[in-house]
Amino acid sequence: MVRELKNGIKEYFPRSVVCMTMGSDPHIIIGQEMLYPRDGNEKDEGELTGGKRLIIKDAIGLFKTEGRKEEFRKDNVRVNVWDLTGFQMEGVEKSLRVLNYVEQHLNEKEERIVWVVTSLMDTDYIAIWTIMHKRWDIEENGFHQLKTYYHAKHCFEHAAAETIFMLNIIAFNLREMYLFRRMQTFRKTKMTRREVSIKIKDDLLLHNYRKLIYDDG
Repeated sequence: MVRELKNGIKEYFPRSVVCMTMGSDPHIIIGQEMLYPRDGNEKDEGELTGGKRLIIKDAIGLFKTEGRKEEFRKDNVRVNVWDLTGFQMEGVEKSLRVLNYVEQHLNEKEERIVWVVTSLMDTDYIAIWTIMHKRWDIEENGFHQLKTYYHAKHCFEHAAAETIFMLNIIAFNLREMYLFRRMQTFRKTKMTRREVSIKIKDDLLLHNYRKLIYDDG
């Protein structure tokens, strides 16, 4: 995709949607799909975003008199919950459920308010809260690793961006499988993925695998 910077220079950039396992090791990237220009940041917010906003407006009014659930605590966070079903949104066939979580960290003064719109009707509201917080799992174990250690932050050859990104993903998956399926006790070593990558690189240099990998390979 292309965007024009303030100085008038055009900048080319790729965007991708990634499907990845979460919650436990290994974190495997199952697939990715490149976004086309019509799906980029020039597009308006779309019907789904507007529909969610209308749903939340309705929920705010209803939550004044109903939907309050028993609060729960998780570590040092106290969470108040409002939870109602039966909401409808244009373009979505299923009936929807809206949850409002108000989080109060015991060592902080400010509250954190989170809204969830979902089609999960039978899932416990504490489980949904846990799933919601696991969204950072894909950031820490997926995108952070790819951008910081796999050079996925910038691609200098935009004509082959998807191919290069797929090679990054293959390398990432191979390392994850090696650490958590082959070694199995990696977490107990207290080593970071970065430390392992550096050690592998040093070993390759020390034993001079250049001929095997680059010349013969």
